[in-house]
Amino acid sequence: MSNAQNRREFLQKLGAFSLAAGAGSVFPGVASGSSKKEGREKIYVGNPNQQKLKIYNGKVITPFRVINEGTVVVTDGKISEVSVGNVEVPGATEIDAQGNFISPGFIDIHIHGGGGSGFLDGSVDAFLEVARAHSEHGTTAMFPTALSGDKEVLLRNIDLYEKAAGMDYDGAQFLGLFLEGPYYSMDHKGAQDPRYIRDP
Repeated sequence: MSNAQNRREFLQKLGAFSLAAGAGSVFPGVASGSSKKEGREKIYVGNPNQQKLKIYNGKVITPFRVINEGTVVVTDGKISEVSVGNVEVPGATEIDAQGNFISPGFIDIHIHGGGGSGFLDGSVDAFLEVARAHSEHGTTAMFPTALSGDKEVLLRNIDLYEKAAGMDYDGAQFLGLFLEGPYYSMDHKGAQDPRYIRDP
């Protein structure tokens, strides 16, 4: 049985098109506390390896406070160190944040579009344009969101999502779909088309 057939059967049994599905997204744990090493305060220390990126001279946003004039070191794609001050990181590619904020990437769990495109535009290019536009402003991952609507349109958009998510593209990562509705109070339906709202 194909993915499309499985999806149709699942949604039919569900009796609606309303679910939020992830793609195994992982939110790494954060080490609390701090330690002193070599005369500098380290807020977080991970596993130092190769392929290092150093972002320095920025206001680092952490779960505990904002570190002025902080440094973030990324090793093999993961944060390996957050420190106060400009620390030496031999062999690292360096980026001067010039006093701007350094923060974790944002994860948008409810988003309909951006950059002049929407997820209901009916094309893979629209998905990729939204991902590119939001990545320029700090969103590193997202759940594309669809309004309650016609079943065939929804199934087509799920297929488009799968194609887009499987491509090598430059933009925010797709973590899954947020299929919005259709169970709403008519008093709080917002932008939902009342023709597709269901009474649970």
